[in-house]
Amino acid sequence: MKTIIRILLGVLIVFLGTISIKQSIGGIENGPFTFIQYTPIGLHLLSTLIALLLDSSYYRFQKRPKQFIISFIGILFCIALLLIKLRDISTDNSKTLYEVTNLPGASHVMTFEFKINNHFRLTEYDRLGHTIFYGKYELVDDSLKIIESNYEYNEKILLKFGIINRDTIQWKNFDKMIIVKK
Repeated sequence: MKTIIRILLGVLIVFLGTISIKQSIGGIENGPFTFIQYTPIGLHLLSTLIALLLDSSYYRFQKRPKQFIISFIGILFCIALLLIKLRDISTDNSKTLYEVTNLPGASHVMTFEFKINNHFRLTEYDRLGHTIFYGKYELVDDSLKIIESNYEYNEKILLKFGIINRDTIQWKNFDKMIIVKK
C-alpha cells in the first residue's frame, strides 16, 4: 500500500510540476480570476511537502536514501519555478530604457518596457485585465529586434523588428507605437 501511495504521489508531483512550469514560462495573467493560474503551483508545493514528510518518516524505519527520490523530483520542480520567477523579478526591477505604448485607436493594446539589461516586459491589455510577457531584445542604432519571448508560447505572433524614429517606433507589419518614456 505504501508503494502505491508513493507512486501515485510521484505521478502527481511530476504532472503538477510540468503544468506549473508551462504556466510559469507562459504569460502571467492578471485579472479577476488570477488565483486560478496559481492552483497547480500550490497543489505541487503541497504534494511535494507531503512527499517530503512521508519520505522522511519512511526513512526512519528503513534507512534507505532512495526513499527521497520523489521528494527530490518535487524539489527540483520547485527550484525551476523559483528560478523562472527570479528571472522575471530581475527584469521587472531593471531600469527602463524605453517605455512604448500604442497610439490611440490601435488594434492591439500593449505596452513594452525595454530594460537596460536587454530584456523587455510586454503588457497586453484585454477586457478582463492584462497579461505580462517577458523576452530579450537587441538595439542597434535605430533598429530594435526582438530576439526571444514567451509571447510565442501562447501561439501568438509577436512583432520582431522595429525602427525608432524620434518619439515613435514603426513595427514591421504592425501599428506605429509611441515612446512614452526614455
